[in-house]
Amino acid sequence: MSRSRQLRVWFTFARWFAKVSGLHFLSSQWVLRRELGEIFGRPHFHFLIVCPNHRDSQLKGLCLSAMNKWEGLGMGMARIIKFDRSQAGAAYVAKCLGSGQTKGSGTQAYELNKFGAADELILSNCLAERLRRLPHAQDWRS
Repeated sequence: MSRSRQLRVWFTFARWFAKVSGLHFLSSQWVLRRELGEIFGRPHFHFLIVCPNHRDSQLKGLCLSAMNKWEGLGMGMARIIKFDRSQAGAAYVAKCLGSGQTKGSGTQAYELNKFGAADELILSNCLAERLRRLPHAQDWRS
């Protein structure tokens, strides 16, 4: 699947996810990382999406629905899980922007440390705007 087709499908998914999460797409916060697989060089996505309107008890069902939607859109196998806030979420995003190391364990640590393989990073407009407003925002843009 071409890069442009993959991105069109991603935005279809992201709009669907915002809708089922009770958000307007333009106010949704997400980061998308496209990378090439290590063995066959197949492009694929990793993403984080903020779900402020859901309690933990609701997230399992939302994750299952999202996996079904992703696979139904022809994007291959999906593993969508609730992010463990004790892990390095900010570092997950910041490392690809060139700032520092990440910590973690197991599979997540392995994925977090693969940012050298990142082909592309896209932030939602809402998230990019929030980052621009942070103190020291100039540090990550330079």
